[in-house]
Amino acid sequence: MTDLEEELRLAEAVCCRGRQLLSTSGPLPKADRWLQDFVNSLTVLEREVNNPTCSTNMKQRLLSRISVMSTLRSRFEDATRTEIVGAGLDQVHRVQYHEVETAFQRRLRTGVISNLRHLELSDFLTEAEVVFTREIQRVLQREACLRVYVMLRSDYVKVGDVDPDTKAFNTKCRHFPINRSSRVVP
Repeated sequence: MTDLEEELRLAEAVCCRGRQLLSTSGPLPKADRWLQDFVNSLTVLEREVNNPTCSTNMKQRLLSRISVMSTLRSRFEDATRTEIVGAGLDQVHRVQYHEVETAFQRRLRTGVISNLRHLELSDFLTEAEVVFTREIQRVLQREACLRVYVMLRSDYVKVGDVDPDTKAFNTKCRHFPINRSSRVVP
């Protein structure tokens, strides 16, 4: 087993522990040790994905794990958030966008829209569409053209199973033209 394979295995173990922490009812227990392991593992994966000697297949595997870890971090931060605005009736963040990797002087970007609170996939996709459209518009203001690949990655839990199984669904590539005055439709 290569060192990167071992790092991916360790990152998966850290993610499993994080999911277990999030699944506990009531307030989250102290997770200082887990958070330290999480940050260390994420740092190693982010460093390795930018290594020029890393194969394309391994980079895709690393980016996949980084995106899962970014979502897990967002969900953990959301679960540990303690501030209440007004009477607590404010619109809570249910999806969050963040870039996880860039290359070639920021001409190649990987971004993740994380589901923080939606239980139904259709509700998540409806809200994620707004965030996705906003980010595409933001990039089109600076760039002449854009090629977008979208992947839906979801955790499925079978009845009776404890650990979720992650499934990924790819879409076809979509090209967005230079026409900046038109509305982007994903």
